[in-house]
This record gives sequence, C-alpha cells and structure tokens, in this order.
Amino acid sequence: MDEDLVTSLAREIVEECAPEELPMFEATSEVFVADPDRVEKEVARDEMLGFGIETALVAIAPYALAIARHVVATLLEQVEAALAEESQGVVRDRVRALFKRFRGSQTATEDSPTLTTEQLGRVKAAAIAKASELGLPEAQGRLLADSVAGSLATA
Repeated sequence: MDEDLVTSLAREIVEECAPEELPMFEATSEVFVADPDRVEKEVARDEMLGFGIETALVAIAPYALAIARHVVATLLEQVEAALAEESQGVVRDRVRALFKRFRGSQTATEDSPTLTTEQLGRVKAAAIAKASELGLPEAQGRLLADSVAGSLATA
C-alpha cells in the first residue's frame, strides 16, 4: 500500500472537511500507519485513538485515513486488473496519476490515466461503503466520498 498517497489523500480530505483537525493530523496518521487495522477497528467501535483527548465530537481524520486507504486499495485493484501485464511500479504510478494533486501542473493527455464516470461512481460507492462500515454518519460519509471524487482525474 502506498502510505504516502493514503496520508496525502486523507490530509486533503481533512483540509476540506475538518480543517480544525489539521494540528493533530500528523499524530493521527502516524498511529494509523503503524497499525491501520487496529485503528479501523477502534474507529468502527467508536473508541478514541489513545491521545487522551476527551471530546463528544466525531474526529474525521481517522475516518478519512481509513476511507483513503480503502479507496487507494480499490483503485489499485482496478488499475492492476486493467494493466495486469505491466509491472507493479507502473501500476502504482498510474494510480497516483489518477489523483490531481500528484499530477501537478501536467495536463491530461491521451496517455494520462483517467477514470470514467462509471469508475468514479464505483470509487464513491466504495468510499461511502467504507464510511458506513466504520460507523460514520451518512452525511459525513458522503462528504468524504465527494472529497475523494473531487481529487480524482476524470475523463
């Protein structure tokens, strides 16, 4: 898994959806990267991440990290299926290129990977499903899914 891509995507989601969480994002992402499965289980059970923070508010960052990880994994599977004979490095680079942020100032060309409307719909559905699985309220799950979709390059 491309943890840099996961954390960068999640940071972008947090910047858009919950900028007040940015000061704690690095610590949250370090805990997540160290053991993402444990963090996802804690989030799904609505447990805190062990920072000693007592709050009644839902922290978006752990959800954003889990959803970003799931979306990146889903995109990796889709791209790997389409490009089975190419090397793993090429597949990872193509998935990274799907995200506008990693495309930089490069404009889309015929060779640039893009998602069809159908593929983008599957990515949004995957993000919403993961948010629901983690117990995130539907409105917040849709907001995160829309943020993910907005960061992707489409045809």
